[in-house]
Amino acid sequence: MPRKNGNAAVQFVQNTVRRNSAHPVGRPCRTANASKSQNLEQPLLYKAKAIALPRGPGGCNLADMEGSCVCRF
Repeated sequence: MPRKNGNAAVQFVQNTVRRNSAHPVGRPCRTANASKSQNLEQPLLYKAKAIALPRGPGGCNLADMEGSCVCRF
């Protein structure tokens, strides 16, 4: 079960972003996501990620550093 953080919208975005955008540490985010097709969630995710995810090294989410990172757009 995901941790209860009191913000279901943020948790949804983080889970969806991890599922769709996780890649090895050090890979550029643009390169890792360039071939992914657009979907209906992406405009919401772009806006939500900018607000919800802390910026870490290389644009990675600080909470998800165990071998992969989450891109910010």
